[in-house]
Amino acid sequence: MDLLIPLALAALLIFFLFNSRRKQKARAEQIKTNLVPGAKVMTTFGVFGTVLSIDDEDNQVTIESGPGTILRVHRQAIGQIDTPDTAVDAAPATEATDSPAITDAELDAMNERKRAEAGDDDIKAADADVDAADADLKADRADAKADRADAKATDADLKADRADEKALDADLKADNADLKADNADRTAAEADAAAKTSADDVDGSSTEDPSKGTGTDKPDTDDKKN
Repeated sequence: MDLLIPLALAALLIFFLFNSRRKQKARAEQIKTNLVPGAKVMTTFGVFGTVLSIDDEDNQVTIESGPGTILRVHRQAIGQIDTPDTAVDAAPATEATDSPAITDAELDAMNERKRAEAGDDDIKAADADVDAADADLKADRADAKADRADAKATDADLKADRADEKALDADLKADNADLKADNADRTAAEADAAAKTSADDVDGSSTEDPSKGTGTDKPDTDDKKN
């Protein structure tokens, strides 16, 4: 029992597939047979028209959807051909719905209205794109100005830093000069101190020599007395 249900579903699916293919094939044969100049057709995108000519080599069909409106479509774009059978079948439906048929002029007017609306939407979209582009351009220009201002500020900071470095170098040079002057003064002071010390030593030695001479002469006199 569990296998019967899937088998039945598979068989039903295969039946529907073959049936739909058979209907599509029959419809294609009907279109191929009845597609002749003068036939009333409806395209797959809902345009009604009359066949004017058929190009078998390029598989193109030329139809007239309205006075002066000529369309060239592919053969596969023909979705339905109005035959006497379809006209008889369609008559009760139209009577039951009591809806008036749309003429080619009304259809053309509707198409023109739709094209105009689509054109207005395209224009509005284009205007919106232009406005967005203008806004982006203004933003880019503002960013460029801000970048230039930042660059100028950076240049000013660099110049100020260079000036500070130059002032610092000048201060360092002045300090070095002061240090050299201090060293020179210190060296001169040390030289003066050394000169004074040597002069004092010379003066002290010259004052001590006579006493030393008298002291040495006294033993000589004593020896003479003895």
